[in-house]
Amino acid sequence: MTPIALVVVMTGTILHSLLLSESQASGLPVIPVPVSAAQTRAVNVADDTAATACHDPNQVSADADATPVTTLNDDVPAGITWTVLASSVADQLPDAPARLLLTRVLLDRDAGSEAVRAAGAVLYYVENGSVVIYVDGDPFIVSAKSAVFVPMHATYAIVNTGDDQASLLRLAVAPPGTNDQTVASVVTPEPLLRTPPASRPIAQVLVRGRVSPLPAPPARLFIACLNFPSGNATPLIHRHPGPIGLLVERGGLEVDGFRNLPESGCALLQSTTAHALRPPQDGASVMVFGIAADGRQFWSAADASDVPASAPPLAAEDLTCGSP
Repeated sequence: MTPIALVVVMTGTILHSLLLSESQASGLPVIPVPVSAAQTRAVNVADDTAATACHDPNQVSADADATPVTTLNDDVPAGITWTVLASSVADQLPDAPARLLLTRVLLDRDAGSEAVRAAGAVLYYVENGSVVIYVDGDPFIVSAKSAVFVPMHATYAIVNTGDDQASLLRLAVAPPGTNDQTVASVVTPEPLLRTPPASRPIAQVLVRGRVSPLPAPPARLFIACLNFPSGNATPLIHRHPGPIGLLVERGGLEVDGFRNLPESGCALLQSTTAHALRPPQDGASVMVFGIAADGRQFWSAADASDVPASAPPLAAEDLTCGSP
């Protein structure tokens, strides 16, 4: 049966949610699933007072599929701190060229989304708060510093079941024409809400760009933190087995010797191309995200002579840092 709608029921102060199948939407009795009965996936809670930025020393990782991320963590260059916040393997991806989208999603208390069908592979990492994410009818409690993966074409919805605002990072590999506000298509017929959510999610685009080629599935989506200590401005010169994005959260970053990224600056590094990343003397914190061929070494050292001396000009659809 295909899930087509999200039902939200309020019982006292407890929020109940359920994805309906076609037969249930046709008029059969609906049995709500209590949040307390929902499954938990990759729950790994950090200090509630910790900040969410990549330069937070208390940041912890949460592997969405609960498997070791050895290919991301093998042969990490010396002199840096590398923390994988979340990752999961996608068995299906859209055709290239595709859009790589990093978005911050905010949900107030009792806020919820429509039921949508994912246009591409989607990885959610909860920075703060607690939400329930329904994937093809299965509910997952996702607490702070935990993650959940939504496969391409899966039907999903999100509800904030906590007392406070929830903040999530959403990484999506989507078809090129996809609007970031959905990264999916609303399921038809429209969701049947017994009690509409108090509000809708608020999405803030952090990085949006076109990437090609994509690694052949299975491929691993990931969100990670790269921290450069102060006093060491030696460049990292490497190749990666898939396209990755960079978002500077603290300090700055020189890319390939000719692009200087300030705080909140971003860049896209295409697959298998050698790149040089040089931090300032006082260090930097960079969010790194993307998709890599699963089982391939992520950090492959390259020579300085392999780094391109220039880059072609970017069209408007190629890269956007923040909302336009």
